[in-house]
Amino acid sequence: MTSKVVSILAVILLVLCLLSGGCSSVAPEQNLKAWKDLIKLAPEDKSKTEVKKNPEELIPTREKGESINIKLYFAQADKEELVMERREITRTEGIARSTLQELLKGPDNPAYRNVFPEGTRLLDINLKPDGTCILDFSSELRRLENEVEEKQMLDAVCQTLAQFPAVKQLVFMIDGREIDIIKGEVDFTSPIKVS
Repeated sequence: MTSKVVSILAVILLVLCLLSGGCSSVAPEQNLKAWKDLIKLAPEDKSKTEVKKNPEELIPTREKGESINIKLYFAQADKEELVMERREITRTEGIARSTLQELLKGPDNPAYRNVFPEGTRLLDINLKPDGTCILDFSSELRRLENEVEEKQMLDAVCQTLAQFPAVKQLVFMIDGREIDIIKGEVDFTSPIKVS
């Protein structure tokens, strides 16, 4: 009789364990959200000492503290052409992020103008191993005034990031969401080749 009671209790305990910890299904939307969370890189926080490894390391780096000359592209005051401005920045692991931050700051030369609307911020950047660079900008990017400004912004970003061989194509996002168009001149639904 005692062995029957022990066996029944063991079966009940096993059933309870399976029911309480069993498998759970995750909705596809939650899977997608979790995947997007995995590819996002948090903005740089200099107070943390933890070093995160990411595909952006595919861009060659040298000793820390070393400077690098980068090329930034801005619009001329009343023209559609872009002009190059050189700037020296500290070489970092996230050199593409640092370079775009410099582009967002705007030109040093007063004869040039920034290709981004005032207040536009880079929220995130992620370089995948296949060379796709995902750029997430703040909603201020939608304040481009016309198709000419949209094209100038796109060309400036493409030409600026083309100096890094690891960057092959760009995907633009605004506030973490994929975009179709901003002003109508450029189709943002598929990756844009960096030339």
